[in-house]
Parts: sequence; structure tokens; C-alpha cells
Amino acid sequence: MTNSSSYVVPLKYAQVQPKLYRGSYPKEHNLPFLKALKLKTIVSLIPGPLSEENDPIIYKFVKDNNINCVHIPCKGAKDKKKDKKDKKVKERIKQTNDTEFSNILGNSKDGAIESNGNINKTEAEKSKKEEDNKKALKKVKRRDKSVPLTNEDIYDILQVLLIKKNYPIYIHCSNGELITSIAIACLRKMSYWSSVSIFNEFLQFSGNINVHERKFIEEFNANGFVPKDKNQEHYVEWITRREGWAGPRRLKFYSV
Repeated sequence: MTNSSSYVVPLKYAQVQPKLYRGSYPKEHNLPFLKALKLKTIVSLIPGPLSEENDPIIYKFVKDNNINCVHIPCKGAKDKKKDKKDKKVKERIKQTNDTEFSNILGNSKDGAIESNGNINKTEAEKSKKEEDNKKALKKVKRRDKSVPLTNEDIYDILQVLLIKKNYPIYIHCSNGELITSIAIACLRKMSYWSSVSIFNEFLQFSGNINVHERKFIEEFNANGFVPKDKNQEHYVEWITRREGWAGPRRLKFYSV
């Protein structure tokens, strides 16, 4: 029997609802913990499906524990304009660094630096400049990054998350941040969470949100979801019934 002290939770792990868990792509050292959750379903929001070729250790784990794996490919379409813009930024950074270094050589006699102290100082300044440029480039990429999910992807995820027989469920993306957070934010809309609460939770896991991600969540049409299973008894009890599809009501009345 595995000692509970040896359990290691996946990065960004949290409980979303009873028996519904979220986190990053599980590593081998996370498997004892996931086994303790007695999972029935793993929802993977990653580019490629889980297979014996891609990850034999995780593949063996799900097979040995009879876990159903649901793969929703979430690669995200490439934005040619963004790629072109990023390329220009990289070129500008390179030109800036090359120009600064050329100026240093030009200011020294016969192209030689006069002292080791100046060399060290210049290299430190150049290194700091490169680091600042990298951070700026990363910020530009995230700001312009498109949402790697569609409404149809979310509807496919909901087909799994709303059915009781699939529980316990672990839902994850590569790092447990952006893609999983978008999926959970849309799930919260199904439960009539306020926008403030939804985005506060989003920021806890993702750290920031760009205009495209915010717009996607705000405009997600929860009422557009059409469940394949029409039996309201099969749905989790914490979801609110929506117009146009069968689901349990928020309030239940019991005879005494």
C-alpha cells in the first residue's frame, strides 16, 4: 500500500466540484495520488491523444486502472499576422543588440576594449537588455495569442463533465493553466457564476488574461449546449437546468 506521505499532486491541482479535479499533465510521480482519487475519466486538452507511443507510463496507468481517456485536441490555429509580427520583433531585438555591440567596439581604440572592467560592465548591460527584450517579446505573444478552444470544443467537454457516471474526473492541459482555465470558466457559466468570480478563479491559475480569452468566456453561449443524454437523472446535481435541454433543477423538493 502506498504511503500517503509519498503522494505528489500535479501542478495547478485543485478540486473544481465534488469528484471533479483539475491540474497539469500528470507525471510519473503523480500517479499514486491520481490512483488514490479512484478516477473513472481523464479529460485531456492537449494537441495529441494519449497513446503507448507518446507516453507508455501514463498509458499503462490508465489501462491498469480502467480509466476512460477523453481527448479534446486543443492546438490552437496559427495566426500568420502574429507570427509575422513576432518575427519583426525578434529581428528588431537582434539589430538593437548588434548595433550596441558595434558601438562598443567603435568607441574603443583599434577595436579593442581598454579594460576588463569595461568588458564585464558592458556584457552585464547587454545581458540585462536581452533579458528585458525576451520578456517584452513573451508579453507581446501572450497579448496577441488567439484562444485555443472553440465553442464546439467546450460543448464536447461538457458532454463528459455533466454526466454522473463519468465521475471522478481529472481534467488537464499541458501545464494546467490557460486551456483548462478556459474550460472551467465556461463550466462556471453553466452554474451561473458571476463574471467577477469566474475571472478571479481564472487568474488564480493562469496569472493573466488577454482580450481574446476574456471575450471568448464572456460570449460563450451556455444555452447553446445540446446534451446527447436527455435523461435528467444522469446529470450531476450541482449543475443548473438550462432552457432547451433536460437537466436537474437547482432546487429539489423532497416529501417527508
